Amino acid sequence: MNRERAFQIVLRLVGLIFVAGIYPLTVVWPSGWSWHTGHSDYLQMILGVYAALGVFLLIASRRPADHRSLIAFAAWSSLVHAGIMAMQALMNTGEQAHLLGDVPALIIVGIALIALAPKPLRPWLSSYPCAVLMVCQTPTRPSAIGPKTSVSPKYAMCESGFQNASGPPTRTGQSEVTATR
Repeated sequence: MNRERAFQIVLRLVGLIFVAGIYPLTVVWPSGWSWHTGHSDYLQMILGVYAALGVFLLIASRRPADHRSLIAFAAWSSLVHAGIMAMQALMNTGEQAHLLGDVPALIIVGIALIALAPKPLRPWLSSYPCAVLMVCQTPTRPSAIGPKTSVSPKYAMCESGFQNASGPPTRTGQSEVTATR
């Protein structure tokens, strides 16, 4: 099995778990998967968010290269969510079962999506934190960050070569994003 096929299978598996697997886990093992006992508006909301993400991951599994930003979001948001939950579980002794339940599950999801991504997706996945910080290089304006670096929310990607976040992304083919005015 090649890497791309394995990635598609992982996307389908994660999508199916997000759509139909999380709720049963909250019923079977609530201490490891549900942050509240009894009725919880929070649980209904988070299940809705994950179900929607799961549907779109299933769609993305057909042609992952066409859904790079969704896959990057799924990977990095899973890692961030796991990190926040881990800190909360460590601070609240009544929630420490999550360190064996949903926390490692989301870490595995995030790492699997990043590690199995085909090479064309990897620059996007590895540069996602750069997009979050919106630190982009422009060759014309020096700043305190570096000789050719400035902070500009107009440009969404740095290392991957995408430019001008206010319009559709285009490839520059360069390692720096150039300003277009």
